[in-house]
Amino acid sequence: MALKFIQVPSIIIDDVGKGKLIPNDILTYTYLIKATNRAGGKFLLKTEPEMAEEIIVNEKPISTSKVTKSLRRLRDAGHIQREYSSRSSKTTILTKV
Repeated sequence: MALKFIQVPSIIIDDVGKGKLIPNDILTYTYLIKATNRAGGKFLLKTEPEMAEEIIVNEKPISTSKVTKSLRRLRDAGHIQREYSSRSSKTTILTKV
């Protein structure tokens, strides 16, 4: 099995320490990095329920409400930008390594 690594900027970790983010937000952020890279590296076009189905913890997808709350905290902290539309939402990562 080949190991793969995802880098998380230290400012994200610092925001967890300050209480702006929670550890679950790191999971959501790393998912966004991975999914954005697969989608071409610029942005991700997915709804919260679609993201929730793809974020697996203990062999089960996490809840949509957890994804929605994590995305809101990441947006409020200035790490991502979200643009909503009727079909899907465009997520752009602003804080990169």
